[in-house]
Amino acid sequence: MNLDRNLLRQISAKTTTKQSGIASLIRGIHKIAQLRDWVTFETVALPPIPVQRLGEWGLISLLTVTKKTESGINGYGTPWAVVEWSLSTMTVVKKLDLRDITANNPLWIKQIIINQPADSSVNLTPQIKTIRENALFATLDDFCSNTNRNKEDFSELAKHYTGLLSKEFYPYYYDLVPESQQWLISDIAAISIEPSKPENISLDTKVAPKIETKLQPEVEMKIPSDLTNRLSHWFNQCSELTHSLSIENQELGEHIFTSLSIIDKRRLLPGFRLAFVGEFSRGKSYLINRLLNINIVPEGALPTTATLTSIVAGLEEKMEVRTGGKIEIRSLEETSWQDLLATDEAGLDQEVFAGVRISLNHEWLRFLDIEIIDTPGAGDLSERRANLVSDILNQCDAAVLLVSATSPFSMTEAAFLEQEVIGRHVPRIMVTISKLDLINPDERGKLIDNITHKIQQISPNIPVLSTYPIDETLQSENDCLTAIIAEIESLVNQGERRIWRSRQVSQQLIDWLNQLIEISQGVISSIHLSIEEKKQYLRQAKNDIDRANINWDNLQLELEQRRLQRNKQIYQILTANKEEMLENLQFELQRTPDLKLWWERDLPFRLRRELTILSRKSESFLLKFLGQDVEWLQNEVARIFNTNLKQQVFTPSENTGMEFQLEHQNITDLQKYRLFTRIGSTAAMIAGSILGGPIGMAASTGVLLFSEQYLNQELDTQRQILLEDMNRMVDIAIDEYSQQIYQRLRQLYQKIIDDIQTEQAAWKVAKKAALNVELSSNTNEHDLQAIIQKSLTLQQQITAALSI
Repeated sequence: MNLDRNLLRQISAKTTTKQSGIASLIRGIHKIAQLRDWVTFETVALPPIPVQRLGEWGLISLLTVTKKTESGINGYGTPWAVVEWSLSTMTVVKKLDLRDITANNPLWIKQIIINQPADSSVNLTPQIKTIRENALFATLDDFCSNTNRNKEDFSELAKHYTGLLSKEFYPYYYDLVPESQQWLISDIAAISIEPSKPENISLDTKVAPKIETKLQPEVEMKIPSDLTNRLSHWFNQCSELTHSLSIENQELGEHIFTSLSIIDKRRLLPGFRLAFVGEFSRGKSYLINRLLNINIVPEGALPTTATLTSIVAGLEEKMEVRTGGKIEIRSLEETSWQDLLATDEAGLDQEVFAGVRISLNHEWLRFLDIEIIDTPGAGDLSERRANLVSDILNQCDAAVLLVSATSPFSMTEAAFLEQEVIGRHVPRIMVTISKLDLINPDERGKLIDNITHKIQQISPNIPVLSTYPIDETLQSENDCLTAIIAEIESLVNQGERRIWRSRQVSQQLIDWLNQLIEISQGVISSIHLSIEEKKQYLRQAKNDIDRANINWDNLQLELEQRRLQRNKQIYQILTANKEEMLENLQFELQRTPDLKLWWERDLPFRLRRELTILSRKSESFLLKFLGQDVEWLQNEVARIFNTNLKQQVFTPSENTGMEFQLEHQNITDLQKYRLFTRIGSTAAMIAGSILGGPIGMAASTGVLLFSEQYLNQELDTQRQILLEDMNRMVDIAIDEYSQQIYQRLRQLYQKIIDDIQTEQAAWKVAKKAALNVELSSNTNEHDLQAIIQKSLTLQQQITAALSI
């Protein structure tokens, strides 16, 4: 898609609607210069309370992160920090990391606080939460405009908090601001607020729709039940039905068995993908070998792994080397790796264009239903291998980042964790420290604390473990390995890929049973047809298939038009946030004492970070329109393609006239269920595969070189020249990032429609095959009716299970 430069200029020229007043402080913690490098991506600010200092109003807000209970209920972790603002200057006057000072305070123990307001009658949906927050912020703006407030004023203010703040958070504010106990009361009814009605947004091909550019992270929904343990029984029943049909007609039995085998292969795919990442020589391969208790991947002091190596459970132990669409089977021997390493026998670098898949008869892998990915070292990556690692992270359920105790958590490792792992929407992360045995025992504890502190500055939810004990007299190396295994098993238990895969396969079994019923009905029809009638029905079946092909071509064209509209909406969102990105960068540029160092070292990092933040905030919008488009496509398929094809041909309209409520309405859980079931993946993986992490020329190191001509200018002149160049760099970064999203979105839409087309076309082929087959003397109508009845019963069972 060619980018519309005129649209970019128009959007950039418009005044962006911004948050103002207290709302801009609370919702802008990731943008405020004093906080943006201090708070983590996951951090949210709780509703603030007013406090008076020297006769002036200020605000105090607790900072926390979203978490889930073991039962999947949304909540928040123990507050990890507190921020105080001065309302007279609208600036941060104090920030405090509570983790460093609350060790002896029983109030600050780690816990998960369920997101239920103190007034339990309030149903705090995302829309209601936003409305109540807006009401609170507006009330605080008015409240803090006057320093003389009486008891009644505070009583009215307190009603706002009981509709937003969990009762468990009240004691934390009491501890920080003791006088708040006089008015911040949790056992009063919340103020009554009526939700406003959303406005409809039309998806028009001529007029770009108005998009809400204030993006919010996606609110997680309740995870449905895992059907994996029931799939095996269902497949056995389907196999029995296949056998029954084969008795009636072997050719049709083979046809239906082939379709079932394809679904079964998907069922047997691993339900969790875990990537081991890190810079070279950090011990990734060594740790994998220890976890599996077998030397399966090569180790070495020099960079060894040059390929992505997948390790899965299997009955036959083998190595598959995939090169250019070809698969070569090798034995699990050391010589099999010779041409797959980063260096050849002479020690020279060699480029490897292959993927490796290892199958092991390993009980732990089988028990966890896991696929382990060993990646090339991040500090030794060619551009091609770097893209491979980035793409695989988009598809992983969790990642283990290896850092070395001998060079503890460098700046490049921090950037890799923040941008390439967290920024790529990897749902779960753990950090493992290797080579601790090379550190003096007296220094090990302090070193681990230092690494842990640095990691918590990026995200407080990341566990940090070591492959070697701090004190060998208290803990063994095997104890450390056991702890790592336990943490990995905990990550797997939290995964969702297995759940959505099981539901995707279940839905495909329902479609397969439909196909089986159609075949059986076709055979029954054939029993009663004359030769001439059979020829007539065959001609009709062929006409139906031809008409279906035309309908599919037109439906694909319609979906492509919708995708192009989505491209415009994404581009509008990215460009609408350009001004905010520039403001943040300009703030830093104006205050840096070393322009050359900031331009060449800090700006590339800042650009990537800004786009990473934007991509994470875009998740909600992405899932909204994907859910809407998948639902639209499935409704059109149900309307146009059924067992009795209508005699009209579907024609895409120039303007769909479909009504959307993109910025006002969250995607429904039903739409999410349909989307995740259709794709067989989680929200994080879908978002990661499309949004990914921004990779582009303007956001990469080595491009932003500080020209010598700048050095000959006055400092203010240098800044002005750099400001102009920075505008250009931000435009390039947005353009390249947009193109990346467009390409991935095109691939996803094509995959969705290909899958649906295959499923919907199967019954037509089956019907034609059933009418065209030569019936044997053994064909029995009563037995075929029994197959149909059993198929319908099994369909009902699977459908009922999917509703849970």
